[in-house]
Amino acid sequence: MQHFIVVGAGLAGLSVAAGLVSAGASATLVDRTRLVPARGTSASWVLMDPLTAPTPQMKALIAASREMLRSPPRYFGPVLRAGGVLHVAASPQDFARLGDISLEGDRLDVEHRRLGMNELHLEYPELAPATALGGVRLESDAAPEILTSGVYDGMMKLFIHRGGKVMRETEVLSADYIAGGWRVETTQGLLTADALVNAAGAEAEILALRCGATSQQLATRRRSVVVSQIDGAAGLAAPPLRSPLICWAGYDGLVMRTEPHGEVFASPAEDPLSATDDPEIEPIEIAGLLELVQQRTRYRLRPHVRAWAGTTVARTARAAPTGLTGEPVISWDGRATSFFWIAGFGRHGVQAAPAAAAVAVDLILECRRERALYEDFKVRPSAFAAARS
Repeated sequence: MQHFIVVGAGLAGLSVAAGLVSAGASATLVDRTRLVPARGTSASWVLMDPLTAPTPQMKALIAASREMLRSPPRYFGPVLRAGGVLHVAASPQDFARLGDISLEGDRLDVEHRRLGMNELHLEYPELAPATALGGVRLESDAAPEILTSGVYDGMMKLFIHRGGKVMRETEVLSADYIAGGWRVETTQGLLTADALVNAAGAEAEILALRCGATSQQLATRRRSVVVSQIDGAAGLAAPPLRSPLICWAGYDGLVMRTEPHGEVFASPAEDPLSATDDPEIEPIEIAGLLELVQQRTRYRLRPHVRAWAGTTVARTARAAPTGLTGEPVISWDGRATSFFWIAGFGRHGVQAAPAAAAVAVDLILECRRERALYEDFKVRPSAFAAARS
């Protein structure tokens, strides 16, 4: 029986580990944090929106993951709930983007509806007229919300039930491929395996360096999130009880949603999210997000907020507008023997992880267990191949 060490207990690493043991291999899941799974996302839910993913292959992974989570394996509790997203044009220049989203919805057969300015403000009176000129809405079934704890917990139960081993608070110090296998020195002692899977997220490049693997030029970004209380809404008797996720794109883009009890959730809409891997949110970021919400809506917000930040990791590319390629790496390394990468999903990691992990397991075990991925959703594993040295 082949044995694998999977480094990194985020959703991608955990899903790969669960897939390997489900296919008859053995696996040890290693993470340097105390909490496993290590929840890299900064929210308890994540919206699945395949229409705005950066590349066709990322769209395919998200669409495939959505179908997989609609019928999850045994041991899973609820993992999806009603969602929906409204994409809004804040300026005439944004209308072209709404058209692209609508065309992509037609191509992928995703249920959506165009909204003119008058219809938009009748349905969403909380939006400020000057910064909401039209919209495209994806209905709740087309863009459901992932309950991240449900997916994590289900994957962990599956992994452990199939014989997987979890090692918490375990950091990889060094690793060498000797005589047909990996010898991995960790803070908990020596581990051995036939192959090593790098799902270490923000630490992936450090692990690659320690293992003599090829750099994938991964960049870590910070995503800030604030939640504030609505103190009033000009021209409205009361704010809505709950809105779909509302997204304005662009350099000063914003993602927001009205939550129960009069709260507003807000986050930046576009990459790059931050030029630092420091997870501490800055006061200026909080102030900027609150100001954007008050510009784009009729809300007045109280100054007291809850704020936190998470990190995302994406592959860099000088030619790309954001400096990020949009494609993850799901591939054997070109230099280090039996060293496999699954990394670089950017802000789409939770959305794409179930399908990406299935692709990874098929590549690692050299099989095609998930035929629907390749036949129905047109996922091409070659699109995620690592650069070879």
